[in-house]
Amino acid sequence: MEATTAVRETDAVCTDIVQAIADHTEMDPLEMTPLATVIDTDALDSLVRTGADVRVTFQYGDHAVRVGANGAVTVDGEEYASPSVDASR
Repeated sequence: MEATTAVRETDAVCTDIVQAIADHTEMDPLEMTPLATVIDTDALDSLVRTGADVRVTFQYGDHAVRVGANGAVTVDGEEYASPSVDASR
């Protein structure tokens, strides 16, 4: 899977991250370790909301996750796109 997603609403960034990891690992999001135990999700939302040119990289289990300033989510070097973003292109 190789695609890109941009966060449409700042609150969606954590949801997009969880979905990207779930898709990448083929796990049910409800069975995954909560994202908030790995990274401060409020701080992450705040960084994305600023609109600044930031990139956040963190480890989720054995997986490297990167969130770009535009909300693009990458897991282990593979970019993720949600179906709703692709449908609007």
